[in-house]
Amino acid sequence: MRQARALLALALALALAAPVAALAGAGSVDLRARVVRCTGTGAPRLRDAAGNVMVARLGAERAAKRDARRSCLEALRVVRLPTGATLGSALAADDALAASVKTLVTRAKVAGAPRYFSDGGVELDLEVPLDDALSTLLFPAAKAPPDGAPP
Repeated sequence: MRQARALLALALALALAAPVAALAGAGSVDLRARVVRCTGTGAPRLRDAAGNVMVARLGAERAAKRDARRSCLEALRVVRLPTGATLGSALAADDALAASVKTLVTRAKVAGAPRYFSDGGVELDLEVPLDDALSTLLFPAAKAPPDGAPP
């Protein structure tokens, strides 16, 4: 009986931990600061760099930025819109909106200094602001009524 309880508790703990671990790598949405913060890691590819450590580090930084951008897109997909839908469903429905959001994510700014590891790997943080360009994409201003028409 005790073994069955222990096995059930272990299965429940694993089932609950899996979604949390999946969300932890996706980045975070900070509504107070109105930004999405994402972390990306990049591994060095010494073979492609022909043994040059600086070239390998630059490649690792590019890989870390790509990883962080992917994480930012994942984090943005779960943001709830005022309509009740998620941004992910809006992106799936509108290809032009998806392309614009991807463009904004590629323009994300590096937050803080990159962290370099002894093996040549790099970890860095990106921030995508939720204000300005993203908010105007998601909530375009209402068109002004023609002259003489009631608002």
